[in-house]
Amino acid sequence: MAGTDPAQPCADPCAQQRADDIALANGARDLADAYQQNAVSRPGHLGRTCAQRAPQMREAADRFDRYGAAIPSARAADDLNQLGDGNTRQVSAPCLERLPLDADALNRELGIPPGSPNAITPNDLRNDTTGHRAAIYRSKTDGRLIMVSRDTQPDSLVDWKTNIENGQGFDTDQYAATRRLATKMNASGQNFDISGYSKGGGLAQEAGLLSPNSNVYVFNSAGLHEASLARTGQGNFQSLKNRTHSFSAENDFLTFMNTTTDPGREVRNAQFLRTHLAGEMPGSMNPMAIQYSNPEHRILAGQRTRNRPDVAAAQRAANQAFQADRARFLESVDQMIAGAAETPDYDRLFPPVRSSTHDTVPGRWGLMSGVAGSTGASGEEARFGKLVQHKMSQVLGPMEAQLEDDRNALQNFMRSCGS
Repeated sequence: MAGTDPAQPCADPCAQQRADDIALANGARDLADAYQQNAVSRPGHLGRTCAQRAPQMREAADRFDRYGAAIPSARAADDLNQLGDGNTRQVSAPCLERLPLDADALNRELGIPPGSPNAITPNDLRNDTTGHRAAIYRSKTDGRLIMVSRDTQPDSLVDWKTNIENGQGFDTDQYAATRRLATKMNASGQNFDISGYSKGGGLAQEAGLLSPNSNVYVFNSAGLHEASLARTGQGNFQSLKNRTHSFSAENDFLTFMNTTTDPGREVRNAQFLRTHLAGEMPGSMNPMAIQYSNPEHRILAGQRTRNRPDVAAAQRAANQAFQADRARFLESVDQMIAGAAETPDYDRLFPPVRSSTHDTVPGRWGLMSGVAGSTGASGEEARFGKLVQHKMSQVLGPMEAQLEDDRNALQNFMRSCGS
């Protein structure tokens, strides 16, 4: 009696889709190359059409690979952005798992024993005084871990201090916390990529300097100052650049800022930013007006004060301290701008992203894109529309749409022009 094969486990649909996509990209790339090298002979109109499409399909296959590799990290960065100060929101993105936000549970998940010098602590994941927040994700497409540091909370003074100070080459609590977490992840033998959006992208690059086997994916990202080399013990950015892949929305504000090299325009960019941080734009066009010291202050401000005089007193004290700190910060920004305006050869205010590849993701028409277009996103000066384009949704949504468009185009090319 003939034996039967044991039942084979079903392939994970996320992993299977990624494997199918890689095979599709490789097949379409090979076919396009064959047409371009005249290695395929197909007579008639179809043959000419396929040969004409080949360069475009070669480009689409390469983009399909890049976007497919980056989208798990983009989804992770978007999830941490949407999580805010909470802990209970479930991951809605497909093919993505958020590992425990509790440090002890995360250590168990990662196999890091209690008492290990590499054990992750609560402060490695969240500190509401310094504004640091990070999380670890797992991509279901390949099982790889993704370390993500949170982006700028636009109403948070501590985040804007971090942004401005990083741009000037100063170390900050958030950058130090990111280095500690990356060092522990690396030393405990984790295989992980690093991701971040906006400020989180700058933090991701800093972490990447200390994790030489990690790919780094950044979105609408802050740049990284030369001073990061000294504090991470690196001689140059080359290894980081080789592993870092940058994506930005069309006409994104921060990408516009850190790719501007004209001194006069850079000063104008800084003045535009300062006006928004101070909440001095007309009407409702102040999405980045600073309103709280840090997450701790925001959480305190949301507490009810009825029959709770202690909470009311704490709120008054926190608000008073915040107003004074905010005024000092804005004064320091004014001094920075004035110094740059008066010094012809000043150091750049907004350092560049340290990446080997950069994709500007084509925009898709929608409500937010319509707002961006009507408020100056495509102009040559900083405008409100560029701030609209800075949202993570303006990167991730178009990336996912482009991936699907390329998948359909490559499948059609293989069907129509393959043997």
